[in-house]
Amino acid sequence: MPIVSVILPIYNKAPFLREAISSILSQSFQDFELIIVDDKSTDNSVAIAEEFNDRRIRFFNNTRNMGQANTLNNGIEKATGKYVTFAHGDDIWLNSFLERHVTLLDQHSGVNVSHARAHSVDEAGNVSSGPLKNEKHPYAITDHQTALKRLMRGSYLTTPTAFLRKSSLPYFNNRFVFACDWELWLRLAAAGNDFLYIDEPLIYYRHSPNNVTSTATKTGINIIEDYLVLTTFFEKNPTYQKFKGMALRKLSMSTLRRSREIKDKETFFLYQKLAVVFSPTLLINPLFYIYLLIGLVYGHQGFGLLKKASKSIRSEKHRFRGKEA
Repeated sequence: MPIVSVILPIYNKAPFLREAISSILSQSFQDFELIIVDDKSTDNSVAIAEEFNDRRIRFFNNTRNMGQANTLNNGIEKATGKYVTFAHGDDIWLNSFLERHVTLLDQHSGVNVSHARAHSVDEAGNVSSGPLKNEKHPYAITDHQTALKRLMRGSYLTTPTAFLRKSSLPYFNNRFVFACDWELWLRLAAAGNDFLYIDEPLIYYRHSPNNVTSTATKTGINIIEDYLVLTTFFEKNPTYQKFKGMALRKLSMSTLRRSREIKDKETFFLYQKLAVVFSPTLLINPLFYIYLLIGLVYGHQGFGLLKKASKSIRSEKHRFRGKEA
């Protein structure tokens, strides 16, 4: 049996898939299986995956397009490793990814979940690198209650950096398309799992304006799903009901902020309405009316000007403080 099961769901990832698989196979830690599950891709993703002749690869095809949650669950069913991790078909792993996670979870037998930082890379391959490894505090363990309170404010885990003991891993809830990972983290924290955070980037996470999540953002579908994730969680976990108001206020403010990036006026106003539905107290927040006015008069360009003005003000403040010092 391998130590790690790497689950790689793919759907139309041809432009980046070869590099993604190569980065997995070239890990410094080699005791793993790579379970590739194709969700009926319509490009040449399958042909690219089949180019790799490696005994660690196990390839499966869904009988029909089943979506992200079901595809991930198919991979979990087939996993035989002690640990499980989920790769993306357009991300790139650093070669220490598996080694770092395995080493730390082996050292901390009472922890079932670990995750890490990530560099960003766009479709053109331009890299935005964050800080490197924190040498003084390379990792930290967040207790499950603290992790849960943070998760109620939104998912703070970069899912393709997550690493889990298979014995503690439930299935994804296939009711959710865009937030099935966030819903899983909420359940794991509520079940008493602490989270180990590796303060080091271990992957290059691909940001694309045309991926499923980005497309959903343009229509507001993912925002509605975020609301359903939270309300479902509180229905199933009445112990945490006292945090529901706070969580929905955070989602409301997040929705309001996201509206600044929406170019289509109709969708912009949908975001505004949803923000109020999630937390009606937003109606007494002056920021709501400022955003509404800017959207009505100037549209998306107005928020761009506001962002530039805010940046200039911050720069002037820093310059003034520097002179005072």
